[in-house]
Amino acid sequence: LTAIVFLLFRLPGKIINWMEALGQVVGSRILAQNKVLLTDACHSGAITPDASAALNRSLLDVHSSLFSLTASRDRESSFESAEWGGGHGIFTYYVVKGLEGEADGNGDGIVTADELAEYARRNVREATGTRQNPTSDRGSFDPNMPLAYIPDILNRRAAGAAKSDYGTLVVESNMDGVEVFVDGSSAGVVRKGTPLKLQGLRPGAHTIKGVKMGYEPD
Repeated sequence: LTAIVFLLFRLPGKIINWMEALGQVVGSRILAQNKVLLTDACHSGAITPDASAALNRSLLDVHSSLFSLTASRDRESSFESAEWGGGHGIFTYYVVKGLEGEADGNGDGIVTADELAEYARRNVREATGTRQNPTSDRGSFDPNMPLAYIPDILNRRAAGAAKSDYGTLVVESNMDGVEVFVDGSSAGVVRKGTPLKLQGLRPGAHTIKGVKMGYEPD
């Protein structure tokens, strides 16, 4: 089983004690085989290196795979705006988009922890001009930990493969010896009364040209 904790907070002051308490809860009270901690701190500059170290120490005794992805580095702010999903923090926006399938880099229908971390890191950095950098400790979790299953991705791929595999162009001519070109490449010669079948055409637009000696290409 996998336990997912998603945190969004604005906490001034004694954040170290709060982080220590969080570490104790995640480490001892959540008894899942895999644990996912996603933290979108709107003012993550308030999380000092000491606080991060306290959380890490609290989680050292967790005998399971822990995927912890935070919105930003120590002393970095985390941005939010109406342009990101109507008012999300940018980290939350891209985490949600990633889990909906956009982070599925290899198109297998599964969003893994490693794929989500890379997707969120890349997009948040680009959108903020590198002012905000999501972080994760890859050594503490299984990079192939599945976080989301998107069957529609597989269905779209299967539909595309079917079109590509079975798309067929049939060419007929009212005279012999017409050479057929598809997208600039010769595909064969068609004879009168004998259709030329070209299979395996990919979906999309194609340019077809028939050429016969003594005639303008048509």
